[in-house]
Amino acid sequence: MSGRGDRRGTGNRRSAGAAEGPDRRLLEPGWAGELSEEEVEYIQRELQRSRRLWRRWGYLGAMLKGVTIPAATIRRIAKHGLK
Repeated sequence: MSGRGDRRGTGNRRSAGAAEGPDRRLLEPGWAGELSEEEVEYIQRELQRSRRLWRRWGYLGAMLKGVTIPAATIRRIAKHGLK
């Protein structure tokens, strides 16, 4: 029985991860460290969708002006936060 429970648990994690996409913790400034290109693109997509996220990243004024956050800036904020 324990073998079946282990497989079921692993399957749930995979399906949940596939449905959700990349780790949402990447959206926390200062959490991510070094980002891959896919992770930068994920953060950029999420920033386009959420005014609240722009505010958390310190760029609400830029959003209101229609300016995008450059990839280099996303990488810096993801690694070091807003300090």
